[in-house]
Amino acid sequence: MAQLWDAEQAIDATAARTLIEAQFPQLAPADVRPLGEGWDNTVFAVNALWAFRFPRRAVAVPFLATEARLLPAIAEQLPLPIPVPRFHGVAAQAFPWPFLGYTLLPGTIAARAALSDSARTALAEPLAGFLRELHGIPLQLARDCGVPLDEIARLDSRRRAELTDARLQALRAAGVIAAREPYDAILDTAPTFAPSSLHLIHGDLHAGQMLVDAEQRLCGVIDWGDVHIGDPGTDLAAAHALLPPAAHSRLLAVYGPVPQARWAAARARATWHGIAVAAYAVDRDDAELLAEALTSLRLITSA
Repeated sequence: MAQLWDAEQAIDATAARTLIEAQFPQLAPADVRPLGEGWDNTVFAVNALWAFRFPRRAVAVPFLATEARLLPAIAEQLPLPIPVPRFHGVAAQAFPWPFLGYTLLPGTIAARAALSDSARTALAEPLAGFLRELHGIPLQLARDCGVPLDEIARLDSRRRAELTDARLQALRAAGVIAAREPYDAILDTAPTFAPSSLHLIHGDLHAGQMLVDAEQRLCGVIDWGDVHIGDPGTDLAAAHALLPPAAHSRLLAVYGPVPQARWAAARARATWHGIAVAAYAVDRDDAELLAEALTSLRLITSA
């Protein structure tokens, strides 16, 4: 069965090395190693210094162009490191789309760090500080960099109801979740939310896009492909998915007050997103990612 995350254009380390060395001979001989793969991009570490991202789907191509304009403009305004593009690859006969090479940030992806609830709680304040600064970046800067508006209503759970229902049925049938009622209760009562203010938004913030260091401290935020101008609730979904409910007050003490409707919409987004990540992990046979998705769903439903 075809999935949204299926690659339209696959690339392996050998092909990536050929492209990189041809377009950036200063990196040759390139030591190219697989670093990760998501819905939109395949990522390779190059010479242990750079991260090269190659689109897997056509829809991701303009996302990289937006990152190339925006990330250098905001990197110094944020309290955590973000990847800054340094190499701008162009389409070639062997690969039909542009690609980017960024500074390789140190750290482990939080989704693969087996974070305890206490370690998650300690992330509340740094996550809040990062979001406060990100959401405070002037909109004109974002507009000047060509950042788009939220064109897919990221806080509208009802638009994803049919797909979420199918994924819940599949997870239940596979024995991954014991019952779907806790998730339905959140999604069925989610408010019909209209964004009340516009800000610069990461757009896909979750444990798979955050880096932690050896002490499990937040040390970077990656994968800005969904960056857009929209409502802060989209990013605040990360609080529900990453933090134990008891840590929410610590995040809000630093971030600032959040209207109840926005907070509820963020929780609903975290729910359907966690279900989607669980379905993706099952499809990809990724036990580590599945464990993180199920932990997120546990935290969300325990609030």
